[in-house]
Amino acid sequence: MGIKMKQIPLEIKIEADWTLLGHVEIHGRPEQGHRAATRFYYHEDYLLENMDALDHRNYRALSLGTPLNFGLKSYPTWHPYLLDILPNGAARQAWQKRLGIERDGPSHDLDVLYNAPITPPGNVRVQMENRKQLTTIDHPGFSKNEIIDRGMSFIDYAEQMGAMVSGFSGAGGMAPKFLLVKDKKGQWHGDQAIEEKSIAEYYIVKY
Repeated sequence: MGIKMKQIPLEIKIEADWTLLGHVEIHGRPEQGHRAATRFYYHEDYLLENMDALDHRNYRALSLGTPLNFGLKSYPTWHPYLLDILPNGAARQAWQKRLGIERDGPSHDLDVLYNAPITPPGNVRVQMENRKQLTTIDHPGFSKNEIIDRGMSFIDYAEQMGAMVSGFSGAGGMAPKFLLVKDKKGQWHGDQAIEEKSIAEYYIVKY
């Protein structure tokens, strides 16, 4: 893999639209992974559009510890938000297998971060150029019984059946968890696999 990235763009969802929120700059060697120093700054256009919320820590900010302002904030390791959405446990193991990563370690953190958490819980995510392509895959979905019967192997089964699985494992932890949505016809899909107007309910399924 070996993604060489020093700047990670983040986007935020306010009401119905996703917009560029800011950037996390990585100041360290790629092999350091999450141990590399970082700093975060909000995108100027986003700040100008939210001047009424400067220094606030509400839903328009990246996090409680990162209020809206024009400054740079430095961290000795990755920004806490990136650490929070970096897959771990069963989700990380599944993504490393999918990405062809044989040995675990910090040097693969950036590859896993950029490819796996397409739809982490919350209203902030890593901005990806190929997201639109991933979310336009047409699939009829799965029944509740298929999800239950397949158990922990469901994500592999879904991929074999041609479903978009990038959003399934945004929830971390050692136990396998899938982020799923149920459409208005009662069929189940991975998070972000279908348009929001077609979604009836949201779920975290844990085995």
